[in-house]
Amino acid sequence: MTNLIKRKKAERRFQFYGIFAVSLSLLFVLTLIINIFSSGIGGFYKTSFLMEIHFDQKLLKLEDNPSSDQIEDASFRKLVSYNFEQNFSQYSKDELKQIKKLFYRKIDKETQNYLLQNPEYLNQKIELLFTASTDIDQIHKGNFNRNIPEKQRSINDFQLGIYDQFVESEKVKSVFNKGYFLSGDSRDPESAGVASSVMGSVFTILICFLLSFPIAIFASIYLEEFAKPGKVTDLIEININNLAAVPSIIFGLLGLGILLNFFGLPRSTSLVGGMVLSFMTLPTIIVACRSSLR
Repeated sequence: MTNLIKRKKAERRFQFYGIFAVSLSLLFVLTLIINIFSSGIGGFYKTSFLMEIHFDQKLLKLEDNPSSDQIEDASFRKLVSYNFEQNFSQYSKDELKQIKKLFYRKIDKETQNYLLQNPEYLNQKIELLFTASTDIDQIHKGNFNRNIPEKQRSINDFQLGIYDQFVESEKVKSVFNKGYFLSGDSRDPESAGVASSVMGSVFTILICFLLSFPIAIFASIYLEEFAKPGKVTDLIEININNLAAVPSIIFGLLGLGILLNFFGLPRSTSLVGGMVLSFMTLPTIIVACRSSLR
């Protein structure tokens, strides 16, 4: 009776230790997730400048009621330069160049896209939101110390003064960055997004599923229900168990050496990644499926 009581107490202690360990690990995971989101939430927003634009029909050399193709063929660089000169007429050409660096370098493309979506604004003046440069975006979000010496900054004092004027006139806005979810890879941080990475991951997983799942299921059924005991079957089972313990880096080298270099499959595609991932998951699925069948 005494031993039974001690055993139950030991079981309760062990159960408590298990619950405590699981709760602690979940707390760590939750803390990590909160830390990641709190640090990266600023990436979902971008800093923009509010500036007046006159869609001058003569500068764009467009006819009345232009088509989308005509707007796409039009050059918006002259239009943007003209509007900068009008909005900052009190500054010299060199100062205008510095002011332009506060904006995303493809401001002409942003202007063109807006007119494509709103052709009725041709020959009209309207205030638009233009994406700020990465440096200004980081300053506005408080991620960069603007008080360090000017020589150590990519934004000089004159540009900071222009930025402060925009802030005082309430022409600096933080807007939701839709392009982050709709754009692909880019050399420009302002236009970079995760769309291509997400789609690449989806296609990689889809290819892995289509390759590994049916092969693993049929292999499991054959080994468990039809294969006769023998040296060949033992050899197959040993290799499957060994493959389940192979580090993932080995499968990566296999994909690089065999699939890419030997077979010449295309690089930077989801095909090779999906195939390598299917090689990794095949042994695990076979072992689990055989256990369930058994």
